Amino acid sequence: MCYECLHLGSWHGAPAAVRDGHAWSAAVAAAAGALAESVSSDGARLFDRQANGGWGEAVDMLPPPKGKGKGGGGGEERVEMTVLTKKAVAAQRARLRRLDVATMVASDVARPAVRELANAVHGRLQEMVEGRGGWARRRRSDEDEYGDGDDSDDVDPADNAPPSAFPTTWPDAAVRFNKLPPRSLDGTGLPVPRVDPPSLLDFPSVCRHRDDPADGPDSDPGRRATPVVLARAGAHWPAVQRWSSPRYLVTVAGERSVPVERSEGPASEGYAHASFVQTLTSLRGHVAGMIRAGRAECASSGAAGSSGRLETSRAPSYLAQHPLLDQIDALSADVPRLAWLALGESRGTCAWLGPRDTVTPLHRDRWSNLLVQVVGAKYVRLIPPATGIGAAADTEALFGPLRGGEGNTAAEGAMDRACAGDPPECPFQEAVLGPGDALWIPPGWWHHVQSLSPSASVNFFMSMTGGEGWGGGQ
Repeated sequence: MCYECLHLGSWHGAPAAVRDGHAWSAAVAAAAGALAESVSSDGARLFDRQANGGWGEAVDMLPPPKGKGKGGGGGEERVEMTVLTKKAVAAQRARLRRLDVATMVASDVARPAVRELANAVHGRLQEMVEGRGGWARRRRSDEDEYGDGDDSDDVDPADNAPPSAFPTTWPDAAVRFNKLPPRSLDGTGLPVPRVDPPSLLDFPSVCRHRDDPADGPDSDPGRRATPVVLARAGAHWPAVQRWSSPRYLVTVAGERSVPVERSEGPASEGYAHASFVQTLTSLRGHVAGMIRAGRAECASSGAAGSSGRLETSRAPSYLAQHPLLDQIDALSADVPRLAWLALGESRGTCAWLGPRDTVTPLHRDRWSNLLVQVVGAKYVRLIPPATGIGAAADTEALFGPLRGGEGNTAAEGAMDRACAGDPPECPFQEAVLGPGDALWIPPGWWHHVQSLSPSASVNFFMSMTGGEGWGGGQ
């Protein structure tokens, strides 16, 4: 109930005592863990018997097929084994979903234990679906529907398809600039400086950051910091190669539940669209939706490689601002910690995974932000805080009325209006990030982020001064 209210519904609809407290997260984590244990007990017990070779005893627990007697031959036993496995898998999936929700809402104290249990359950589930009675033993009709793995790059996978049905590369991965905001990349904005990754000691000077506790949260961040692109700083990450394969993501984490954001309107409107909703889905289902969106782009542009089986009625989803690495150990291992993060206190790590043209609208963050592009490309427009650096005297007035739960997001259309003049009312900087590039965004800088291709990113929030900040977002 707490998760549905706080994460999938409206914050304004949640009771203030729940919204402003932390006890609910520990309670929900404990309840989800207990419920997960209860709901899966029968399925886990049956699977234990199967795994230990006790098929005869397990089959006796189920009614025989209509018109058939027990033990009537290998064919009948195989049918019973399939039914048994499906029940066990369904129970284990229900258990994992509840534990994933518990991981998302648990307190910092409870989260490690819940995450460890969720990862253990996921490992057991993978054993069930990929081994005995699972995908490895799927029916011939399933092979006809999903493909045998050799032609999966030409087939649109279903949301519940096995990993072998997913392509090894993202469809329509070309970088396209045709839906960017006005005045993008036409010389109006200044390019964000691009430098080689600095040493740990040189990082503060490269980013012009004075780690001075006297600079509190109300002081002007732009006076002491500026954005900079650290070229290929994350190119050594295993994720840069591995996350380029949808099949890899589905193989290691396809069963996990993740929150996604979906709009029935144009993807370029992103968060701003009135029909925007949040929901839970499996990572497999989200990746399948990204593939459908890419193939729809291929079909609409006349590009080769479309299978012709496009499900365009479903709006593409966006996994946005989710602590995926804190939830799934296998994906966390693909993202080694960057040394520069030791210079500040961590304020959270978020992952972003979505199709082309997903947008995070203009907003500002309370913390320093290191945004690392993992797969594909993104366009970022940055506007400095107000005082003494060429921006309008009061950006809050220029971009208001501000939106979002923390009042840190510009009004719809405000950025386009402010940047459209000649010269623009609000000067800006811009950058295009490719795989491995990292963008340092100081606190307080307004930024608009847009995917130019199927895209995966990870960002790290941190406090460089120890003071409290303001804002929130990518």
